[in-house]
Amino acid sequence: MLSRNRGFSLLELITVTAIISIFVVLIIEMDLAVRHRVNSNEAYLTLLAEGRDFMNMLEQDLKSGAKFSDESISLSYGQCYIDLEIPVPDRSTGVISGPESNRIVYYIPGDNPERLVRMVLNSGGSTEPYLQKVVLQHLKSIDILKTPVKEDPLFDFVIHLEKRIPDYPLVSVKLHNKVKVYI
Repeated sequence: MLSRNRGFSLLELITVTAIISIFVVLIIEMDLAVRHRVNSNEAYLTLLAEGRDFMNMLEQDLKSGAKFSDESISLSYGQCYIDLEIPVPDRSTGVISGPESNRIVYYIPGDNPERLVRMVLNSGGSTEPYLQKVVLQHLKSIDILKTPVKEDPLFDFVIHLEKRIPDYPLVSVKLHNKVKVYI
């Protein structure tokens, strides 16, 4: 009896190729979905950390004895300006006695409305910043409300941050914090 080695038929090869192609497409789709989720979560966590850092910084400024200067909070469309005065201790005694104060200014620069910059100015009358740092990179909006009660100065801060990732939907974070300031 002669045995014939017979190969696969053309129909069998086409069927196997189609099944493998379907599996490859499914694996690529799952990989893209996982990458999308990782990028979105990474952007969300970045925004959350950025917002928390800013809230902590502003809270520390307010709790360290900083006071709002006259007309220090200016909120309008596309602008935010917060001006804080921090008493300066006498260099020889270390006691706060004079009217001198450093200033901490939070502002949105005109060239980039998504940033919030913190600038520290020395008390010597100089307009040159002692320290300047971008504290928020992805600002959408900021709201600061002060309770009208003089005995209980409570500031309510709400910031909204947004980040666009190329080829992905918008990632958005809203943070809310209440700070009691002892004057």
